[in-house]
Formats: sequence, structure tokens, C-alpha cells
Amino acid sequence: MEIISIDDRDCTEDYPCRHVVVTETDGIRNTTKMKADEIFYLCCKAKYPVPEHINEGFTRWIAERQTVHIRLLQFRGRKKTTVCQGLLPETNLNRVLRSMQKNFNVGGAIIDHKDYGRIVTLQGDHVENMKKLLIASGLCSEENIHIHGNTS
Repeated sequence: MEIISIDDRDCTEDYPCRHVVVTETDGIRNTTKMKADEIFYLCCKAKYPVPEHINEGFTRWIAERQTVHIRLLQFRGRKKTTVCQGLLPETNLNRVLRSMQKNFNVGGAIIDHKDYGRIVTLQGDHVENMKKLLIASGLCSEENIHIHGNTS
């Protein structure tokens, strides 16, 4: 599938207005009306650049609804693990993990959990560092981060 054009001349507001999207599959052109979130996923899937006005509106809309949980867990004596869950599925967690490992000089992993989705884990107590990095990188806002566990 190839995206030919995205037209928004009939829209009066940012989100969730409908945009006209023209796609082509095997030489057949289709014209459909889509909401911004549908266009965002379609563009990511087709490796087509997301139009700036759609990207801004969608990321603002997602940021309001996203909740990131950072937990400090303690296993076997004094060993602690910092766990982050709730990042968007589109987020490249490998890149986020690499950045955290390099900035904090720590080991970590990405775990695929059947109930909680993809989780980033770091060795040690890095709750505040993780929170600062997520906010600085623009992955989520401060009010959408919830910290659980004893962080003293």
C-alpha cells in the first residue's frame, strides 16, 4: 500500500476531524476519510512522513491519555530493580533502553509480559533518573508519570 495524498481542507479543528486520504494498492486507488489517529498509524505502517499538523494534534491527544508507571522493586536482600511500563506501543523501547543504559551506567532489559505489555527494567534504584530522562526526551509529561514503591 502506498499513500498518495492527505487532504485536510474540509477540517476546521485539529482533532478528531476527518481527513481525506488517497491510497493505492496494486494499481487501485482508494479514497477514504480517516481520523488523525488512523492516519498516524497508517503513515507509520507505510513509512510515509506524518503531516506536521496531524502529528502535533495526535501526540498532544496521546500525551493526555498516556500513563507511565515507574516502580521500584526489591528482590533477595538489598538488590533493587526499576521498572517502567505504559509507554506507547510505537515507542522504540530498544532506543530508550540503550539511552538509559549509557546515561546511568547500568544494565537493563526489555520484557514482553502477557498482561502488562513491554516493560523496561533497569538494575538498581533509578526512579528519578528515569523520570527525568522520559520528560527530557518528550516521551511523556510529568503529570502522566506515576511513581510506585519506596523511593527513599
